Amino acid sequence: MYLDPADAQRFIQSYMLLMLEVLGEQEDRINGSVVPLLAKARAKLVGEPTLLRKSIAQLEAGNARLDREVVMALVACND
Repeated sequence: MYLDPADAQRFIQSYMLLMLEVLGEQEDRINGSVVPLLAKARAKLVGEPTLLRKSIAQLEAGNARLDREVVMALVACND
């Protein structure tokens, strides 16, 4: 399967933005690898699935541009 690099980057950025919102972190304050934070956010969502929709709403209220595919994929996984 081939993904256009721009599409892949957009998906990754949206996923990271959303997962950091779940944790209450800001991207500009992160030092080092983001991978442990993404894993922590995913674990937090497993325990509190309602955080996903809250995080999406908060980001959209702040005019963040989330990739629709990321949102649909995560909502489908959490429902």
